[in-house]
Amino acid sequence: MRFQTKLMLLIFTFILLIICILGFSSQKMIEEALEKEIGQRALDLAETVAINQTVLDAFQSDHPAEEMYQTVNDVFEVSEAEFITIANEEGLRYYHPDSSRIGKPAVGGDNEPVLQEGRSIISKAEGSLGLSIRGKAPVVIEGEVVGFVSVGFLADSINATALAYERVILFVGLGTLGLGALGTFAITKGLKRATLGMEPQEIGRLYEEKQAIVESFGEGLVAINEKDTITLMNGRAKKLLGLDPTQTYIDRSLSELIHSHVLAELLAQSDDTMRDYEAITIAKGIVVQKVPIKNATNEWVGTVFGLRDTSEFLELTEQLSQTKAYADALRAQTHEFSNKLHVLSGLLQLESYQEAIDYINEEAHSHEIKMNGLKANKSDAWLQSLLIGKQHQAEEKGIEWTIHLPSDSIQLSQNQRRPLLILLGNAIDNAIETVLKPEAVRKKINVTFTFKEGALIVSVSDWGTGFGERSLESIIQSGYSSKTEGNHGYGMRMIQSMVRELNGTLTVDSKEDAVTSIEVTIPLEENTG
Repeated sequence: MRFQTKLMLLIFTFILLIICILGFSSQKMIEEALEKEIGQRALDLAETVAINQTVLDAFQSDHPAEEMYQTVNDVFEVSEAEFITIANEEGLRYYHPDSSRIGKPAVGGDNEPVLQEGRSIISKAEGSLGLSIRGKAPVVIEGEVVGFVSVGFLADSINATALAYERVILFVGLGTLGLGALGTFAITKGLKRATLGMEPQEIGRLYEEKQAIVESFGEGLVAINEKDTITLMNGRAKKLLGLDPTQTYIDRSLSELIHSHVLAELLAQSDDTMRDYEAITIAKGIVVQKVPIKNATNEWVGTVFGLRDTSEFLELTEQLSQTKAYADALRAQTHEFSNKLHVLSGLLQLESYQEAIDYINEEAHSHEIKMNGLKANKSDAWLQSLLIGKQHQAEEKGIEWTIHLPSDSIQLSQNQRRPLLILLGNAIDNAIETVLKPEAVRKKINVTFTFKEGALIVSVSDWGTGFGERSLESIIQSGYSSKTEGNHGYGMRMIQSMVRELNGTLTVDSKEDAVTSIEVTIPLEENTG
C-alpha cells in the first residue's frame, strides 16, 4: 500500500475517532444537562405548589383532597409535568393526576429527607408511572412538616428529548466526517503532487544523496531563500568563509553572519536589484559564482552561491601556462634539432665527413657545457628538469640566460617541491615575457640559488620593463600582468600563494643593475621525498 493511501486512511480514521469521542461526550453532556434542567423545573414547581395558600388551607380542612383538587389540577394541566403528587406526612396521597390513586401511599422511597428534615430535594426514582426525575418540597404549616409535594417528569420523555438532540449531533458528525474525507483526499493529492509521487523512503534517500553530493563538491555551496535565510551550506563553504564547521547555520539569516567581505559580497549580490542575474566576482581571494533559483512562473525564490579559492584557479592557470610553455619549448627544440639535422645531412651529402664529425662534436660540447653545471650540482631532479626546460626555452628566444647554484646540492622535501616549482616557473615565465618586450632594457635573465641561515633564497632577475612604481601588494591584489592579452594577471597571485604555502617571504626590488628582481626566502625542511 502506497504512503498516500496509508496517510488518507490514517487521517480519515483519526477524524472518525474524534467525531465518535465528541459525539459520545456531547450525548452525555446533553443528558446530564437535561436531567439537571428538568429536575430544577420540577423542584421549582413543587416549591411553588407547597406554599400555595389553597393547598395550605386544604391540609387544615376535613376534606383536603377535595379542597385542593381543582387548584392543583389547573396547575398540572399547564405545567407539562408527567405528574404532581401531594401527600401527608404518612405518605398518603391527597392529589394525583390519576384520581384512582388518591388516598393510596406514594411510591419511590425518597420521601424521608423531605418529611424528616424538611428540605427540598431532586431525585431519580421508580414510581407508579415509571422511572422519573422528581422535585420534592415539604408542606410546612406553623413550622411543622405536614406533607410534601412531588412533581415529576418521566425518564422516557427526557430520553426522547435527548434523542432529538443526538440526531442533530449525528447529522453534524456525518457531515463533518464527509468534509474530513474530502479534505483528506485533497491533502493527499496535494502531497502527492508536492512529492512528485515519491514515497517517504525515496524522498529520504534523495535527501541523503543530495547531502552526499553537496559535501563531495570541490567548491563551497551556500543557498538562500527569498527571505535571505540560509537553506544550505556545505563544509567547504564553512571553511572558505572561516565559520565554525560544527554548526549548521541552516535557517539563519545571511545578515547575521556578516563578518567577512565575502559574506558582505553575497548579501550585496542577493538584493532586489541583482538577485535575478547570474554573476561571477572575486572577493578576498574567493571566486563567488551566483546562480538565481526561479520557480515555474519564472519568479526569483532564492540564490545558490558557489565559492572557490582563487588559488585553485591560479594553480590551474599555471598548469595550463606551463603546459603551453613546455609545448613551445619542445616545438622550438624540434625546430632547432631539425635545422641541425639539415646541416648534418648537407655535410654528409657533400661527403664532408670530417666537417660533419666536427659539427657533431661542437654541438655535443656546447650541450655538455650547459648541462654540466646542473648535473654536477646533483640537486633535486625535478628542479633540475624545470631549469633545463626553461633554459632551452630562453635560449631559443635569444635570451641571455645564466644560473648560479650553490656549492651544496638543493634537496627539497615532498611538501616543498610542488609549490617551489610552481612559483619558480611563474617567476621565470614573467621574466621571459617582460625581456621580450620592445621597450625592455636587455634580453637577459639571471636565476640564483643561495643558502643563508637555514633558508633557501631563490632570486629571479630580469632586464625587462619592471613594475614601475607599483607596490608588491597592489600588484598582487590588482592582478597585474605585463601581457596585453586577456586571461592573465594570475602569475604574481600564484607566486604569493605558493610562498604562503611554503611559509616563506616574498620581495620585489631592483638588484645590482637588473630592472626587476623577485626574491623568495624559503625555510628548509628535511627531505621526505
